[in-house]
Amino acid sequence: MHARSIEELDALGPALSAAYDRAGADPAKPDRTHLSEAGSRATALLVAREVRRVVPELSRYLLAAPALAPVSNVAPLPKTAANLTAIKPDFVVAPDGSGHFRTVQEAIDAAPSQSPRRVVISIKPGTYKAHVVVPKDKPNLLLIGEEAGKTILTNDLHVKSLGADGKEVGTIGSASVVVSADDFEARDLSFENNAPHVAQALAIYVNGARNIFRNCRFLGWQDTIRVRKGPSYFQNCFINGRTDFIYGEATAYFDRCHIHVLEAGWITAANTPQDNPYGLVFSHCRITAEPGIQTFLGRPWRDYAQTVWLSTEMGNVIVPAGWHNWNKPDAEKTVRYLEFGSKTPDGQAVDVSKRVAWSKILTPEEAANYSMEKVLGGWNPNLGMAF
Repeated sequence: MHARSIEELDALGPALSAAYDRAGADPAKPDRTHLSEAGSRATALLVAREVRRVVPELSRYLLAAPALAPVSNVAPLPKTAANLTAIKPDFVVAPDGSGHFRTVQEAIDAAPSQSPRRVVISIKPGTYKAHVVVPKDKPNLLLIGEEAGKTILTNDLHVKSLGADGKEVGTIGSASVVVSADDFEARDLSFENNAPHVAQALAIYVNGARNIFRNCRFLGWQDTIRVRKGPSYFQNCFINGRTDFIYGEATAYFDRCHIHVLEAGWITAANTPQDNPYGLVFSHCRITAEPGIQTFLGRPWRDYAQTVWLSTEMGNVIVPAGWHNWNKPDAEKTVRYLEFGSKTPDGQAVDVSKRVAWSKILTPEEAANYSMEKVLGGWNPNLGMAF
């Protein structure tokens, strides 16, 4: 406990840790032994968390951790790689039993509810087959794998699969991972659904705000990723599928992602509300496909669908028309299908002269309105709460 408290204060740094000192302490001479009310609450949370981590069988005797008021009058630390590496994980998941838990869900369940700081779950290499749920009362979770190709969260249910009650599991039930909490982050993990190709089968269902995915893989066939709530940010991720495999109603920004098409179909199926100005935005991405395959950039799940492709490498992978109306001519009047700076693998401009008339090629000035800062409404996914 003594060592862990030192680690946490050192990670916070002088400005944040000073707020935990006793009232009246000299800022030039940190006390670090007598606590303010905020420090007492943080220490209580640390005690409960360490009991759960070191002696997990005692978790059932602990109440859910209370929500703590954030430290006021000090700016949060940027969530940088240096901060990440300075913090030891709160929980370790390992299939061989060498960690605190064998399953990802056990670690999520053990995390404190309504935590005001990042709770870090390290997931050792392995294939974890389960329906994993991050509930709404578990915000600020950070799941880290050692390598995306070797750390796989998978399942094989589709929407028509039958659950224990004999009924179809539906969209959420089919998802290998459901994230309903806000401020969730995943790094270096694979989210996979390898169900038979008979119906929608989600690798992940994103139903929280300000969710971040870095260096992750999303593997599926139909409806691989659904963004139900947002905004969400995907950075340097690999995503594959065949049918509507990136879809939903929320705002999501895909930054330098690699999108791989397994068979002719449609990459996106937006369901953007009329009052959502952004929808699905792809910036500096790359689209590849299996040999001989061509596909569409998207089709409208509902009217007012919005999808934007910016400075993306695509070439002949995309059919010349670019977009499909899902056999709904009326949707052509409302969809917002936008494109700018599309290029071939050798860096040449894509010939967009045969794009459907109801899509739009943006000018540089118009494209500037779809920067990450504007799309995410001022939220910067590269900055966040201190751990």
